[in-house]
Amino acid sequence: LDTLHQAFAGRKEYFKDLFLENNWNWDEQFPVLHISFGAGIFKDTDSLNLRFNYLLSRFAEEYKVKLKEKNISDRFDELVRKISEKQNQKVVILGSPYKTMQVGGIGKNYAHNVLILLERTHENVGRKSLKLLTCIVL
Repeated sequence: LDTLHQAFAGRKEYFKDLFLENNWNWDEQFPVLHISFGAGIFKDTDSLNLRFNYLLSRFAEEYKVKLKEKNISDRFDELVRKISEKQNQKVVILGSPYKTMQVGGIGKNYAHNVLILLERTHENVGRKSLKLLTCIVL
């Protein structure tokens, strides 16, 4: 997924002498949210929620937007909307919650919930703000 991240972020230098160097629109750059649950050990959904909230806060800081919402799904909607408005560009979301599957069966359900959250965000925020090229690797 890091390869996709670099491509959507417009970092052509990473693709020198590779196929994408001459087969990608480098003039178009997108803000990228790479949601990864690979860091840490998650014993329950509370620990996964803490990680997701941390990621949302980190993205808000990176893109210099302030989040007011408290609910995770509302914060996610708000984050995507504000980044899109600020950057005047759609937001690309890359998700890789695969490692959570190793945690007592909660990972698979959580990954499913993340997919539902992404679909809901797409409906709420709309196509104008979200380039729903979401990649979930399980």
